[in-house]
Amino acid sequence: MILKRNAIKKLFQRFAIIPPLALLILLFSTADANAGERYAVLMQNVGVGLVNRLEKVLLEDYHFPAENVSYYRCLDEDGKEISGAMLAESVLSKLDELSCELQPGDKLIIAFLCHMKSGFCVNASLTYKELEDALAIFDDDVDIILFMEGCHSAGALKVVESADALITSAETGEICYGGFMRFWINAIDPKHEAYKNADTDNNGFVTVGEAYEYARDEKKLAKWYRDLDDKVWPFPDFYPTPTALFQDGGESLTLCENYYRF
Repeated sequence: MILKRNAIKKLFQRFAIIPPLALLILLFSTADANAGERYAVLMQNVGVGLVNRLEKVLLEDYHFPAENVSYYRCLDEDGKEISGAMLAESVLSKLDELSCELQPGDKLIIAFLCHMKSGFCVNASLTYKELEDALAIFDDDVDIILFMEGCHSAGALKVVESADALITSAETGEICYGGFMRFWINAIDPKHEAYKNADTDNNGFVTVGEAYEYARDEKKLAKWYRDLDDKVWPFPDFYPTPTALFQDGGESLTLCENYYRF
């Protein structure tokens, strides 16, 4: 009788772990669905290859739904140039639409790779104030990551306050040529060797802050600009200075949830 009771007890102990284990599996299998949606608004009127690559990383590696990624290019399907003013209007319209749709916990990354003038996001269109007004109406609990590769882009840091992370490639008065964005995309791309180097705390995922620190490395940027063709960049001893502004915890934001490891 005692042997039988001990056998039953051991059997119970052996299988008692199944319910919490099943619960854990269920939790992780549904976590992605409960973590909030991912959205992206991308715009370029220069350097199409870089923005194409960013879009690919978002779709393939961070699992952004294709219908949630809006990409505004400087050329239409027929190869006809789209003006900066039309691009700006399209972006503002999309942001207005998304401000009504996004819910607390959703993520939005906005990336510009554009010719910029001081005070403007694309050529002489879309002022920093217009961009700030568009972002200010989003729910406070929507995570907004704003990346700007363009000449003079750091001027946005004094105006745009509603992004949780605002990352720019050049100080006001400085020009640039895409090196910083290239390194930043390398850092967030889990297929690139830079990903492990950017993950400074070795926890398996790269935050936007870690990617920023990796991409703004002076030695990498100096070499990138020094190695450019003289006809493209005739300033071998000069490279622009990336600058960022992170709201509370903004540097720790990721393009995916923390439980998701590459």
